[in-house]
Amino acid sequence: MTSHILSKLYWPLTPAPSSRVQDEPWAWALARDLHPLVWWILLGVALGFAASSYFYHRRVLVLRSLGRKQSGLLLAHAGVLKGAPVFYHKNIYVIAHRGLARYATENTSPAILLAATAGANGVEVDIRFTKDRVPVLFHDSKVIQSGRTLVPLRKLTCEELKTIKMHPANQIPTLDDFLGYAKRFSLIMLDLKDVRKGRASYEDLNGISECLKMHGVIEKVIVHLADPEWVKQASELGMIASLRLQSEPPAALLARGIRHITLTIAAGRAYYERYGWSDLRVCGVCPKSVEDVWWFFDRGAYAVITDFVEESLDLLEEKGYVSRPT
Repeated sequence: MTSHILSKLYWPLTPAPSSRVQDEPWAWALARDLHPLVWWILLGVALGFAASSYFYHRRVLVLRSLGRKQSGLLLAHAGVLKGAPVFYHKNIYVIAHRGLARYATENTSPAILLAATAGANGVEVDIRFTKDRVPVLFHDSKVIQSGRTLVPLRKLTCEELKTIKMHPANQIPTLDDFLGYAKRFSLIMLDLKDVRKGRASYEDLNGISECLKMHGVIEKVIVHLADPEWVKQASELGMIASLRLQSEPPAALLARGIRHITLTIAAGRAYYERYGWSDLRVCGVCPKSVEDVWWFFDRGAYAVITDFVEESLDLLEEKGYVSRPT
């Protein structure tokens, strides 16, 4: 049989078979006379190549289009995420920036579930308000509607926003939706974008506070604000607030009742060089490398918001700050 198949494969180099019609193209004759087994092999090779090429170039799209449970399982089985429990030996928090946005659309349920799978014990998301003052998870001030038009998010109602998908299977979640599945985290951080830009009111802040109380998570949620007055109002509503990008010395901030501050790596280095942390609780935000994550923790920061969750945990495991069961 093998010799028969090989003879068929090399048929163009051999004299024409008797079944060939005069003046018939060689390719047509070959297609007619080639052994069926060879065609099955060629078809299998072609399908395998097409599938591997598709998944290689479109793996992120595939993960984003899956439900949050399926995408987490697929990543865990693929070895992208270790998926094992992480034990934190220090009172520190590795905060996933907008969820695990490298593998799923940022600020969506798949990204947030994947952050927990990766071992993060905290998550940070962006909050904006719709036209009817519903807090939703979204970073930009505008959203694409009807596939091409950029519309300010604050001009859309919550119901209108639900018709817009960030990607197949990924709706823009409300704060209420998010808190329903984010309770697994030890610390939740909310970056209130509209409050920082002056597009929110005390009533909006109170609405967030009531939502946190309803879900029973107000004690493990920190809101990020850029104005000391907003920090004061948030504290009056029972929330923990962190002030961003401040140059005041620690004594002045503590005197005003501000204990939490959030700093980028550049601002953190400058602030630490000038003042140190004193009794402030410092959260580092968006370091550009794992070394920057360690810089914050090595100087006593209680939390770091990072895109490098897995890499940060690997480094912290080397330093003895976390461990994974073997």
